[in-house]
Amino acid sequence: MNQQELSTIELVQMILGDFDSQNNTEVALESFLFAKKIANAASVAMKVTQEYAVKKLLEQGGKGSNTFSSFNIVREFERVFQPNEQRDSVVAELESETALIKAIKERLGEIEKEMEKAGQVAKKEIGQTIKVTMLEKI
Repeated sequence: MNQQELSTIELVQMILGDFDSQNNTEVALESFLFAKKIANAASVAMKVTQEYAVKKLLEQGGKGSNTFSSFNIVREFERVFQPNEQRDSVVAELESETALIKAIKERLGEIEKEMEKAGQVAKKEIGQTIKVTMLEKI
């Protein structure tokens, strides 16, 4: 069977291996880490092939479908405004407000650090996640 012919369910089963959510098996961590490795590899593969895939799709008319997806080109545009005093004034005001908000957030961060050092902050655990660092570089 061709890799592209695998269904989403078949791919999930391949990635999960012996994991069974009904029995909460011992392989859950290994399955999670393997899925993370697959996601990392898929991300790299998409980045590597994107430019060529876009060219190929443009050659084919900009849209299409196969057994597991339909696809089309989405055009991206950048808007370039001509100089305008009124607009430039509002942009300058927005930039200054953004700088002010950044300064206020920095000051708040300093105050919160001081409070933490003084023991005025209680920490309450709200959940856990797994932080994964990939050792193999692609």
